Amino acid sequence: MKKSIYIFCLILGTIVNCNSQNLFSENKNSKNSNQKVTLSGRWHIDNLIEQDDDSEYYLSKSNKNSTGNHLILNANNTFMSGYSAPCGNDCFTRTYGKYTQNDNNHIRFFLERIEKSGECTGDSNPNQDKGLFFIYSDSTGTKLIKSDGKIKNDLRKVKYSALIDSINLRNQVRNLYYLKWQETSKTGIKEIASEFINSNPLLKLDNATILYSKKIRQMFTMILLKKNKKYHYLVYNYLHKQFALYEDYEDYYGYEDTRVFEPGEPDYVYAVQSTKVVPSYSEGTDNMYLFLTKNYVVPTELKKSADSEIYATFIVEKDGSLNYIKIRSDAKYGSGKELIRVLKLLGKWNPAEEEGKKVRSLYRLVFSIPLNKL
Repeated sequence: MKKSIYIFCLILGTIVNCNSQNLFSENKNSKNSNQKVTLSGRWHIDNLIEQDDDSEYYLSKSNKNSTGNHLILNANNTFMSGYSAPCGNDCFTRTYGKYTQNDNNHIRFFLERIEKSGECTGDSNPNQDKGLFFIYSDSTGTKLIKSDGKIKNDLRKVKYSALIDSINLRNQVRNLYYLKWQETSKTGIKEIASEFINSNPLLKLDNATILYSKKIRQMFTMILLKKNKKYHYLVYNYLHKQFALYEDYEDYYGYEDTRVFEPGEPDYVYAVQSTKVVPSYSEGTDNMYLFLTKNYVVPTELKKSADSEIYATFIVEKDGSLNYIKIRSDAKYGSGKELIRVLKLLGKWNPAEEEGKKVRSLYRLVFSIPLNKL
């Protein structure tokens, strides 16, 4: 979507919203359904539900006045997704269809109609089954991940999606632009990966396994490969038909737990927001940050810059100990490893609880490096 040109319309002394395309209001004529729809309501969505074969959608809560890409799930099992802006000229797309949610883990979409207006045209009635999606929620939002209906496979895809997120969230778009891009005429994920591997024999990625792929930052798709227990990230720019290997993956220290468990199993790792009782540091969050700041030794090579935050994850075990401490992003110069050292000095935590039992849970932490100690 190109940026909207915002225009304020003054009519009879009253400023009004002149975007006649912004029709995202709740469907007041929707009848109540006896089925409990846990995802019903209005959401931000990263990509519209169209004919593209998207493997994943990301949802976050939205309100009636917000703009951008939206998804509305009505209680009568119909949906509408589309793009809206406060005002101006743009290409406005709306899609309509039905959805079913037979359990708390999966949702299926059936795309019926696509409408385009503004600076684009071409209504259509695809009547396309978009397939089944696994519902995964954590403290950041909700992911809908293409599913074959098997929970264990779904959770593997959650892991693979998180691996790609660790690269996507850590780096700015400019980092991708400076990769060693190669032209390609291929468009399918398997064909793109195969062509790249064959044209770069020195990388020795033959027989690498394609684990997952997902769209990032509007014009890129990241493909996760694995060979000999090592992950590799192939980036495809579908606007310019180019691919390149992302070569900074060695700075990523891994995923929380390489094993995959199903909900209800003793070793399953819960997202913090999905538990009845969330994990907490025994002496309180404020004291935790005071302890980290006091004991953190700032690397001497680190100068004052915008890159002064460290993003970390760890598992709070059932006994309150911390395990699988991983650095998602840092400011280099060993800043992440120093945070790991200090985190290990913390005392016991109060573990998360679910249905009256202590459970393992994944905790996300953002730490600001005390640059005033330089």
